[in-house]
Amino acid sequence: MRDSPARVRAAIAALPTGAFAMLLVAWSLGALAGASVAAVMARGRPRRAALIVGAVLLAATIANLVMIPHPAWVSVLGPLLIVSVTIAVIRVAGSRPA
Repeated sequence: MRDSPARVRAAIAALPTGAFAMLLVAWSLGALAGASVAAVMARGRPRRAALIVGAVLLAATIANLVMIPHPAWVSVLGPLLIVSVTIAVIRVAGSRPA
């Protein structure tokens, strides 16, 4: 049986702040690992590979935030952290010798 939207909202609202903090950590580490691995594996264009992975993760995160209600601070920090981590990986990948 499927849960109603009201039950999902109530369950999300009952989660502790630490659960959302861990979610942000997981999203950030996922962006870091995904973009880093893509940059290492891409021989000629590591920055482009990292950017693609970061963009896909950002799109998935935004879809998650739209479909499942989250606190406002998570909705702001989640995409911001993914973009920040992806930019950091792109900068490191761009400064790496070929």
